[in-house]
Amino acid sequence: GSSLGWFETLRDCGVNISMGETGDTTAIRQALEFAEKAGIKVMLRASQTTHLSQIPDFVRRFRGFKALAGYSIGDEPDASRFSELRELRNSIYTMDTTHLVYLNLLPIVPNSKLKAASYYDYVYDCARQLELPMLSYDMYPIYVKDGVLRVRGDFYQNLEDVRRASLATGRPFWAFGLCMVHAIYPEPTPAHLRFELFNALAYGAQGVQYYAWRSYSPTSPTRSKCAVEPDGTPTDIYYHMQTVNREIQSLTDVFLGCRVEEVTHTGDVPQGCARMVSAPYPFRSIRSGRSGVVVSRITNNGRNYVVLVNHDVQRPQSVRLNWRGSLMRVYSNDSIVPQI
Repeated sequence: GSSLGWFETLRDCGVNISMGETGDTTAIRQALEFAEKAGIKVMLRASQTTHLSQIPDFVRRFRGFKALAGYSIGDEPDASRFSELRELRNSIYTMDTTHLVYLNLLPIVPNSKLKAASYYDYVYDCARQLELPMLSYDMYPIYVKDGVLRVRGDFYQNLEDVRRASLATGRPFWAFGLCMVHAIYPEPTPAHLRFELFNALAYGAQGVQYYAWRSYSPTSPTRSKCAVEPDGTPTDIYYHMQTVNREIQSLTDVFLGCRVEEVTHTGDVPQGCARMVSAPYPFRSIRSGRSGVVVSRITNNGRNYVVLVNHDVQRPQSVRLNWRGSLMRVYSNDSIVPQI
């Protein structure tokens, strides 16, 4: 169950929206009251928001709460369900137009599972048919196979397709980081979280999400390690998330509301991505190691930024920069330092 301390722990980690899963209206009301006291919002993920007949009463009951962020209508649907999901969306908007309606999409999987001609079509069609305020998808690229840490080869392709659909439809996108040990996924390090989230931000993500805060089966002996223990006690994963959230939030001026003008890559160019042919102004050259880096050119509030993200999640990489004119380096501790 939730408590005020539970939501304060979320807030202190740098989280501003919580999404639990329950259809218990008493528990939902309590969660919304605690969240308001803690100063964060709640996205309601409940059985009632996935049943057309139950939406009017449910929305009427909760739309007045100050801590309400919005309503989740589904997770990882295939394209055949978009028309039915649009009906859920319409029903919510009939009752409440001031809160978000949220849907989370699949990552790149076989087209037969998407029930779409391509992954891009799947995301684009969702944006066009449902017209939700954001596109959200979950891709967890870092996994272990035969004892070796690997990164999914289509991680950047996923970002490319979602960014393209986002630009084509004018819908911002939200991406995920994994903060839960389960199946083939290892315990996340700060480097893993930075890799997932800063790559997404470099591609223009306007929201970052985490899965999952607490193990679904707190009493199970094989329960997964998450950000907090079943009783709400933080684990080291919590502190990794807190660190990375602080870094992201200190770079709000760079990423929030930004426009990503171009994303290219040096070194080993991932599938579906473009090689950097000439360095963005004011750089004369950007030289990396063989693994390569993401080179994202961003404009925000009249300023030009170039964001570099290492392709390699395990090893650091030297990058040599040559530029003309003046340049400021933006650090993730709120400081901006002129470079000579």
